[in-house]
Amino acid sequence: MKLNQPTITDRTFTRTLPDELSYLAPEGEAACITITCRPGGYVNPKYLALIDQADLARQADQLGLAEKMKDRSEYAAASDANKRKYGEHRFSAIYDACVVDWATNIQDGGRPMVCDKERFMALAATRIPAISDAFLDFARFVEDVAAFYVEADKATEKN
Repeated sequence: MKLNQPTITDRTFTRTLPDELSYLAPEGEAACITITCRPGGYVNPKYLALIDQADLARQADQLGLAEKMKDRSEYAAASDANKRKYGEHRFSAIYDACVVDWATNIQDGGRPMVCDKERFMALAATRIPAISDAFLDFARFVEDVAAFYVEADKATEKN
């Protein structure tokens, strides 16, 4: 069965980082990240498949931990590492299925950053709260854009 799919357009997510992070950008500029993306959710089958793969891998890893570890603190540490790994899988899925293009003026070793998947993932994993928050907001943005299409479909069905 082949049902019609909604027409989706690329969206742009932009985040200007706080002034205290201006040292990351060229002098006199505010550090910022701009991501052109497709929505996640049901309108993006590739996204759904990759997120499902990440979920299954997380569940398998968690079950493996529970079966092998008897020490609670060892289990807690391994479980925490598993959560970080799952977050990386989710951001990798978002990148592969949703990111069309991205740019930043954040400097990498004093030079313009190469905007590829490796740097995207490294920035997403950074321990700088404002950058981490920006990437978490981006992940929510991808889902919110998909929710927009769900609502648009409901409105179309009513008419």
